[in-house]
Amino acid sequence: MRSLDNLVVLVVDDAPNMRRTLKGMLRSIGVSEVVEAVDGENAWELLNTVNIDFIISDWHMPKLPGLELLRRVRDRPSLREIPFLIVSGEASETRIAQAAETEVDGCLLKPFMARTLEEKIKYIIYRMDHPSPFEKRIKTGLIMIEQNMYDEALVEFGEALNLKPDSARARHALGEVCMLMGEADKAERWLLEAASVNPQYLRVHEGLGELYKNKGKDDMALVYLERAAEISPHNASRQITLGKIYVDQGETEKAEDAFKTALESGPDTADLHTEIGEIYLASGDASKAANSFKSSLNISQSVHVYNRLGIALRRKKRFPEAIEEYYKALKVDPNDEAVYYNIGRAHIDMKQYDRARDALKQALKLDPDFEECAELLSQLEKVAGKG
Repeated sequence: MRSLDNLVVLVVDDAPNMRRTLKGMLRSIGVSEVVEAVDGENAWELLNTVNIDFIISDWHMPKLPGLELLRRVRDRPSLREIPFLIVSGEASETRIAQAAETEVDGCLLKPFMARTLEEKIKYIIYRMDHPSPFEKRIKTGLIMIEQNMYDEALVEFGEALNLKPDSARARHALGEVCMLMGEADKAERWLLEAASVNPQYLRVHEGLGELYKNKGKDDMALVYLERAAEISPHNASRQITLGKIYVDQGETEKAEDAFKTALESGPDTADLHTEIGEIYLASGDASKAANSFKSSLNISQSVHVYNRLGIALRRKKRFPEAIEEYYKALKVDPNDEAVYYNIGRAHIDMKQYDRARDALKQALKLDPDFEECAELLSQLEKVAGKG
């Protein structure tokens, strides 16, 4: 068995006191190198730059909680084999085990002693070095998926299910392979079985939400995505998907709550605000779209986002403001033909045909093959009597 003094252990907890306590415990049991992360996002950054042998993570943290960090680790082939121990002062061991199924290697409830921590770490390492026949089948199946050997993966996961007939994880794995093979009906059957076996298994609800969304069954997708959000609310991507469905269904307040949670669930990135803006713009809510695009631009300037903000303002008939945003875009990239095209459209909306003509001609100068622009200029010449 691997020696504790050779391990590099990553401790993830938003509470400084708990990080210090865990670091002291680890040193007292012989671990010489401990890396600290203040939350899940910080841990994810470190995992992509530092070689880590063991992860000890809090269950409940802002931005990226332990369960979501676990999911990212297991989804990355280069990190998948790192032992993962969750500690919690709130959730029960049963709840943690059900939510993560067998993807978490162990859990400890706060408070605990250094000896308990040592025993748990040693037990996890032993199990990692001596996997059960079930775990071997699951791991082999995952390798088959990485190599696009889906039929072989089905065999491995099927054998895993034979070894553990009550396993939600094996059923989920079979469902995932069927989805990759384009067999949605079979995938649905396996995932529904997995949800029946373990109603708290996060990945199953995510999988069913994705499956029904792809089938165009938003009502069913909503059911399972909401269940996933109940188990682990702080997942930005899931909350964005929920928000989009709520917007499509006219559930304005629920959509705003979902988007707010998404923004609180990770780094406040420009891309996240832009994605929310695009959802609102597609739904016809130009006001909310403009606000989201402005929030994005407050974080990072982008020609594309300035352009989208201009479109949102044009839809609100705020043409001078739209043109102002377009010219901000040109300060970032003076040679963007799409921006000049949209400036031309805004001037047409204001019946400023000479200015519109100049903008459209500049767009065509930058891209002579811009057919939509050429067509609009032709129509403008006729309207303005210049054809």
